Amino acid sequence: MTLTKKGEDKEEHQPEAVGVYPKSAISWYNKGVNLRDLDRFEEALAAYDKAIEIYPNLIEAWINKGFVLDCLGRTKDALVANDKAIEINPNSIGAWKNKVLDLELLGRAEEALAAYEKIIEINPKDEATWHDMGLALNDLDRFEEALVAINKAIEINPNNESTWTSKGISLGQLGRTEEAYAAFDKAIEINPKDDFAPFIKGKAMLNNGKYEWTRKILKNPQFAHPH
Repeated sequence: MTLTKKGEDKEEHQPEAVGVYPKSAISWYNKGVNLRDLDRFEEALAAYDKAIEIYPNLIEAWINKGFVLDCLGRTKDALVANDKAIEINPNSIGAWKNKVLDLELLGRAEEALAAYEKIIEINPKDEATWHDMGLALNDLDRFEEALVAINKAIEINPNNESTWTSKGISLGQLGRTEEAYAAFDKAIEINPKDDFAPFIKGKAMLNNGKYEWTRKILKNPQFAHPH
């Protein structure tokens, strides 16, 4: 990786700060953040561990330790770190969101759903969590429940094309085809430059025998490979 000048400057000055304040948990934590930003995850992990050794209840160090452990592919260890952060502050949305990621990576889908519900309990207006929970429920073929969650996300923010696309997918899986088309159309109306909703709508229409509109969409090269 080629370091940016900004990154080099951060790394240049941070060891000095640790040298001046060797017993400062915050100094070690900041060093870890800087190393993390440079993708030097093993070194970042060591810095976070030092911060935690000095101040075991520094929740930010535990959360960031979980993040770098995920980056290193150590998901089970990351989950332990995030659980420790939650023990320190049971209402830490950052820790809960990291825990959701770990649980999903470990294939523990039901526990991940419980973690989504905890985040929503803390912040009922968290649009992204409602949407992500809907996607998780879609993956479990629980489409009615997914639709409830996705509709809640739309209620919070009706102008997110990704959420409307997800709604269309849920409706399509429930056999509510015309409603699904309408949801895809809403996504396209919000962001005409997004190619994913037209692609999914095109596939849905193809599956339902509506070939003319489908060919018009899918013959356009920009829709051949959705993001």
